Amino acid sequence: KIRPDQLTGIAHFGMNEGLPAAKIDDIIQDANGIIWFINEGKLFRYDGDVVRKYALQGNPTLIRVMRDKQGLIWLGTDNQNGLFVLDTKARIQWHVKLPASVFVIDQDSKGLYWVGTLGKGAYIIDWKQKTSKQLLLANEQKTYNTVNTILDFYEDKTGQVWLASGIGIKIINPERSKIQTLSTKEGLHTNDIWEISPDSSGRLWLGSRDHPGISILYPGEARIQYAGPANGFSKFIINILEGPDHQIYMPSDSLVYVLNPALTKLKTIETVSNYKSSIWFAHSLVDKSGQIWIGSI
Repeated sequence: KIRPDQLTGIAHFGMNEGLPAAKIDDIIQDANGIIWFINEGKLFRYDGDVVRKYALQGNPTLIRVMRDKQGLIWLGTDNQNGLFVLDTKARIQWHVKLPASVFVIDQDSKGLYWVGTLGKGAYIIDWKQKTSKQLLLANEQKTYNTVNTILDFYEDKTGQVWLASGIGIKIINPERSKIQTLSTKEGLHTNDIWEISPDSSGRLWLGSRDHPGISILYPGEARIQYAGPANGFSKFIINILEGPDHQIYMPSDSLVYVLNPALTKLKTIETVSNYKSSIWFAHSLVDKSGQIWIGSI
């Protein structure tokens, strides 16, 4: 955990606090302040005092967790077992069967759920109507196929949906059924985009697993800026978030890059020496107290 007002290092939260392993695939906080972890494929909750495992029907292997606008918790599986949806207040569970491994789950402004998968494109779910439809970026549907692997989701102010994939970013206009592509031809530093993260000024931060550094997109100016090894980024970055201090935090292998809003000063924070691990893959969270939680594997 990092406190932006005390950038002296990283406090470790793991097995000593009750987690069965040090691996964290995903992390969220609910409206009551409960922290939810995906740890070794299972779901755990931390109420500030105790870590407890949350039992699921069928004991699925999980990799993603998302809290929607209604307070339901959505869980994505890693073994083509689809989704699990939890109403933790009513203690109700639903199983949404999808023939795919889930990589990202998000909800758009219309209340529809976008589920990005490995090799099977995106599924768009209308929870009220209990319907779903599949969106393929190409006809090929092989597991882990780069073309149809959806790695992140973002909805802009106009309602367009941005999907990160191994062939760049696909921008979908649902009203016009139109798809636009952003790739290296338009100035991205790579086509293998794993992260689309907006900041409070409207910039979009793009990370990748196959090329060091980041692309910064300025939508209003149609301009893309690359920051790479020449700017101090020697590692891959696919985990980006804006802190409460408006600095941009970018966990990578055994360190965290911290860039000021003006993009003029880059810092690095080393992980605690006893727990050096690859933290570039897992997700992060700014909690209600302003602490930044960074999952590691």
